Amino acid sequence: MMRSFLFGIVIIAVFLSGCTQITPEANKNPIPPTLAIAFPNENSSYWVNIDPISPKQVGERFTIRAETNLPENETVRYYVHQIYFKQNNMDHLEESTFDQNYGSIKVNGTNSGNNSLNINIDLSTFQPDDYLIEIASMNRSVSGHTVFTIPEPPYTPSRYT
Repeated sequence: MMRSFLFGIVIIAVFLSGCTQITPEANKNPIPPTLAIAFPNENSSYWVNIDPISPKQVGERFTIRAETNLPENETVRYYVHQIYFKQNNMDHLEESTFDQNYGSIKVNGTNSGNNSLNINIDLSTFQPDDYLIEIASMNRSVSGHTVFTIPEPPYTPSRYT
């Protein structure tokens, strides 16, 4: 829990410091940019690069894709952390939301030089909010991070009548 809190603080600090400025080229991309955070890894030539993730919907299923130079079959762990807990949802958090948002997988080998990671995520227990994804080696000092959003559903009168 403390680790999640610290990542939330890091995200807030990055936004407040202006490190997330968007280049004019990025404004042409129809997919809103995600925040890729690079933490320095002392004495490590290894890296994990998570592909950008477009906004998702509650109940959607998708695959987190990443490239890495970690060796094939090395075990990595992944976490999907809710960044902000919306005040009106604090009483409705389900334990299963947290139970299903982490795990471990093996690095897939490829013929292209870089290896890959594919993590299937089911958003059926998620709620609208911002989420931080962390993928980290269990044996080395290396990790990759990105953020995605599940926006609030649009208001439609028929939903409330």
